Amino acid sequence: MGMDAYQPRENWHPYDPMLIAEGVFGAANIFSFLKMVHIFSVNHHLGPIQISLGRMVYDIMKFFFIYTLVLFAFGCGMNQMLWYYAEMDKNICYSGPGGTPNPEEDKSCDIWRRFANLFETSQSLFWASFGLVELESFELTGVKSYTRFWSLLMFGCYSVINIVVLLNLLIAMMNHSYEIISERSDIEWKFARSKLWISYFEDGGTVPPPFNIIPTPKAFKHLFGCRSRVGTLSVK
Repeated sequence: MGMDAYQPRENWHPYDPMLIAEGVFGAANIFSFLKMVHIFSVNHHLGPIQISLGRMVYDIMKFFFIYTLVLFAFGCGMNQMLWYYAEMDKNICYSGPGGTPNPEEDKSCDIWRRFANLFETSQSLFWASFGLVELESFELTGVKSYTRFWSLLMFGCYSVINIVVLLNLLIAMMNHSYEIISERSDIEWKFARSKLWISYFEDGGTVPPPFNIIPTPKAFKHLFGCRSRVGTLSVK
């Protein structure tokens, strides 16, 4: 960080190591609390729900590949048509003294980033799935009626494919996974509970993190291949 530590946080570099560390630490807090869901498999009532949740996450991962392809395809098409007009709104927005944002151009400052590049366009389409992108975002400066019509038509086709087709497909996949687990919930729950118990019996680290980075005698034994032979039988 250097001298940035003595400056107000709003003046720090966007990728300051402290900001990056806080972001990673925030994500670690989320995963640390979600780790409690793994313990739910011990309970007879919460165990099947936890197993169903795990299967649904797997379905979401499979669905994500198809969704990413659709998102990237429409993002390329819409960005090809609207990037020039988004650049015009960006220049209008930063038309203040010394390239600062012009407070009189709120409209341009709000919509220029929607289709500035492929990444921003893909983000706009993603948030449009949750109804957070309005049709006013297509009213870019200098946009022609033909270009606006085609961009709205692409946006409408994307909304139909995403909400009507893909979203219902995901719901059907998740419902199918839940039905499979519910039909044999007792067997699935006992199997998951046994896996959880066995995970505590397996041979793991000697000390917990972050002290496991310090070499121990056990680590040197594994390094040089001196493994314990307790419990083995010699067959003659």
